[in-house]
Amino acid sequence: MVLNQTLGVFVSKIKKTTFALWRDKLGLSVGEAAEMLGLSMAQTAILLRGVDGKGRPALPRLDTRKLMAVALAGIELTPVRLSDEETALERDLRRKRIVTRSATAIEAAA
Repeated sequence: MVLNQTLGVFVSKIKKTTFALWRDKLGLSVGEAAEMLGLSMAQTAILLRGVDGKGRPALPRLDTRKLMAVALAGIELTPVRLSDEETALERDLRRKRIVTRSATAIEAAA
């Protein structure tokens, strides 16, 4: 890590993170990588940079690295099917997150 004097934060001296090289090798977009690994777009961007917003080093967790290895091996994983009740709950939770994000965006724009 090296201190960026202009920004006042530490930045990675690594040219490309292992995560970025993995994504490039598979030819994935940032969104595709995030979806494949179950990460948010923000977390994916942090792993690509190798540092978080405060300049602290950021590395993929062990479970993420295992999924990365599975993808490199060409193994396609199929999620375990949830019960109908769990599927409905998942759908409701997703809707609530979308509504919350939309309301936050509207408030920020006002």
